[in-house]
Amino acid sequence: MRRSKWKAFDINLVPNRSTIIVPEMIDKSFVVENGNSTRTIKITSDHVGHRLGEFYNSRISPVYKTKKKVRK
Repeated sequence: MRRSKWKAFDINLVPNRSTIIVPEMIDKSFVVENGNSTRTIKITSDHVGHRLGEFYNSRISPVYKTKKKVRK
């Protein structure tokens, strides 16, 4: 059974999140993982010079509970 043509786009699994994005990577898709899951990132000209790990966080920001005010 063959895969349909619309699923056959260029995806590369990135072995390292610290890979620096160079201009040759523009308009390509890369799969970046954060330890738990993976995400496909399409590279644009705004991403050049940054690292691939910057676009997919590996840590969750904490949400603190607030105290309920008691009315008197």
